[in-house]
Amino acid sequence: MGAELNLTLSLRAHATERLTVAIKADSALNLISPLTPVELTRDSDGRFNLDISVRTPAAGRHYLRIYATTAGQGASMSRSMSVGIQVGDPPSSTQKSSTNADQGEKLRRMKADESEP
Repeated sequence: MGAELNLTLSLRAHATERLTVAIKADSALNLISPLTPVELTRDSDGRFNLDISVRTPAAGRHYLRIYATTAGQGASMSRSMSVGIQVGDPPSSTQKSSTNADQGEKLRRMKADESEP
């Protein structure tokens, strides 16, 4: 495969003019840029935009981990999130099992895919 993907991440943050963002890729993605944390400023629409480039040798579902930190007025706030990226066609059938909880809510059990930052 070896495809290079170029993405634009757009974030919003309240009451701050600057946002520091660090990106980490899962083991199947090669992060091309940015390799170090980036300090972003708000655009005219109130968003913080970051261009990201990754390369992957394998089709499938991959994840980018995003760490965002704001600082100002003597306080800071951090958030982390994951963004899924599907490379190639998704599998035609997925193995998901579902069951009902005590109150009749439908639960879906899915395989966990966790990694350390």
